Amino acid sequence: MKLLFILLLFCFHLNCLSQFDEHFDSDLETNWYGDIEKFEISEHGLNSNSEINHDYFDIYRYSSNQIEYTLSFNLDFNTSSANYIDWFIQWTDTNNGYGYFVRIGDTKDHCVLYFRDSLGKDHELISGRYKTTEKAEMQLKIILTEQSAHLYRVYPDSVVLEGIAPHESRVKTKYSGLAIRQSTSSFFKKHLFHEMYAGEVRRDTSPPVLDSFSLERNQWVLHFNEPIKLNTVHISISPDLPKTHTVLGSKLHIKPDSMINSKYTLQISGISDTASNKMKDFELKINILYGSTPKPGDLIFNEILFNPIGDGPDYIELYNRSAHLIDLNGCVLLRQVDTIYKDEVFLPPILCHPGQFLLFSEDLNLVRARYRCGPDSNLVELKTPTMTNKEGTVLLLDSGFQMLDSITYSEDLHFSLLNSYDGVSLERISYEGNSWDVSIWQSSASIENFGTPGRQNSQLIENNQNAFQLISSLIQPNGNGSFDALQFQYRFSSPGYVIQTRIFDLSGNLVDRPLNQESMNTSGIYSWDGIKNDGSLIEAGNYVLLIHAIHPGGDVFIKKFAFTVLPI
Repeated sequence: MKLLFILLLFCFHLNCLSQFDEHFDSDLETNWYGDIEKFEISEHGLNSNSEINHDYFDIYRYSSNQIEYTLSFNLDFNTSSANYIDWFIQWTDTNNGYGYFVRIGDTKDHCVLYFRDSLGKDHELISGRYKTTEKAEMQLKIILTEQSAHLYRVYPDSVVLEGIAPHESRVKTKYSGLAIRQSTSSFFKKHLFHEMYAGEVRRDTSPPVLDSFSLERNQWVLHFNEPIKLNTVHISISPDLPKTHTVLGSKLHIKPDSMINSKYTLQISGISDTASNKMKDFELKINILYGSTPKPGDLIFNEILFNPIGDGPDYIELYNRSAHLIDLNGCVLLRQVDTIYKDEVFLPPILCHPGQFLLFSEDLNLVRARYRCGPDSNLVELKTPTMTNKEGTVLLLDSGFQMLDSITYSEDLHFSLLNSYDGVSLERISYEGNSWDVSIWQSSASIENFGTPGRQNSQLIENNQNAFQLISSLIQPNGNGSFDALQFQYRFSSPGYVIQTRIFDLSGNLVDRPLNQESMNTSGIYSWDGIKNDGSLIEAGNYVLLIHAIHPGGDVFIKKFAFTVLPI
C-alpha cells in the first residue's frame, strides 16, 4: 500500500478559536452532527457506513477560524466524478452553506481547493497534480495551513511545490466537516478516517530533503522539499570549479564559471530549513552532458497515434537519426490548420542520444496499459498538440521557430484491410526519407497490438529480402524450458504482410490454425505453444507447418516446414 501525503497551503490571517484534534478512537462527541448514523467508530477510526446508491452524506462540527487543518484517511477505491470526498475547511452553515473546501478525487483524480460563494458557485483556488487519488488502495494526509500561499504535496521523503493560491477576500465561518459521495455498492464502507485536526500551526521538526537535481541555463539546481537558508550552505566541487551559489526558496542554484562534459562530485553541507532543522551533509555525483541544437532532419517524426481508443491519449514519437547528442530545450510541437499554428507545446530540456526514441503523451499510464512500451528513459509525460482523428498536420520547430520536421497524416495512410483505425498508430518503415512522404508510413502490426511506443517500429525495413526460418523442428510442450514452443523467424522486404499458418498431420488433415490473417512486423520471431484453438494440446507425432504471407499489393510468399511433437 503506497503512503501518500498532500500538503495544501494558502494565505489568510485568522484568530484561533474552537481548536480540536479528533482521532476517532471513541464515540463521536456530541458536537458532531449531520448524517451521524451513516458513520461508525471502529478500532481503526471513523468508517463510512452508508449502503445507499448515489448517496451524499456528511458530518460537521463547530470549528471557527483556525489556521491549520489536517485530515488523515484511507481509501480502498479509485476516485471518480461520482465517488469523492468533500472536506469542508471553513463553512458558514450545515444547510446550503458556503466557504472553503477541498475536493478529494473527482474526474481528474486529484485534490482541489475551492471557494464556494453565497450563490453556490465554486471557484478553483488550487488544483493539485492529476492522478494522485487513482490508486485502488491508498493512505492520504492533507494539511491546509493559512500562513503561506504555497501548495505542496508531501511524500514520506520529499515535498513538491504544487502552486500558489493568494485569496484576499474572507468569509466568517463556523464549521468544518466531511461529505462523501458514492455511486454504487462497490464503494460502500470504503472510507476510513484516522484524524481530523483544526487549530494552531504545529511546529516543523523535519529537516529538508533533496527532491531532485536539474541543469538549468548552465546552472546546477538542487530542488529541496521546503525553503532553505542561504547563509549556512557550504559547497565543494571535484574536479575543482570556481562557482557562486544562491538560494531561491526551496532551490539551491550553483553556477560554475565554466563547465565541460565531465563527471563531478559535489559535497554539500549546512542545508537547513527556515525552522533551523538541519539535514545531514551529503555527496552528489553528476555527469554533465551538453547536447547540440538540432538541425533540420536530425529529429524526425517516427510514430504517431492520432485516433486512440475511447478517451485514451494521443502520442507522438520522435527519433534522433543524427550522430549527435541533441538538446530538445525550447523545441516546439504544434499543429497547423491551413496557415495557422495552434496548440504550441514547448519541449523541456531533454537530451536525446543518437538512435534514441522519445515518446510524448499526456498519460503514460494509459499508454503502458495499452501497448508494450520501450524503457522509461524514452517516455515523456507531456501534453501533445490536439490531433483530429481523420487527418491533420503536426510540426516540429526549433527554439527559433525554424522547421525541423513535419508530417501530414490521415486515415488513408493506414492498412486498407483494417476493420477499425481506433488505437492503431502510424509508423515509419524507414529512418531515411522525408516525413511528409506518405509512402514511408504504415499501420503498426496487429501482433504488437498496433503500437510500439518508445521502441523500434514493427514495420521498420532493414533489408530487401523475404525470409522464413524454423528455429527448431522439435516441440515438447511440457513447460520444462526445453523445446516448449514451435518457433519460426521471419523477415519481410516491405511492410503490410499478413500471415496465415496452418498445421497438417501426415495424412493431410488440418490440425490447427495458429495465425489467421494477422498483420506482422517486418521482422521477428513467432512462437506457438502447442495449444490448439479449441484449448486442447497437440498430440505427439509428425506434422507440417504451412505459412502463407500475403501482401495487399498481390505478392504471396509460401513456406513449408516439417516438425515433430515429442511425447510428454
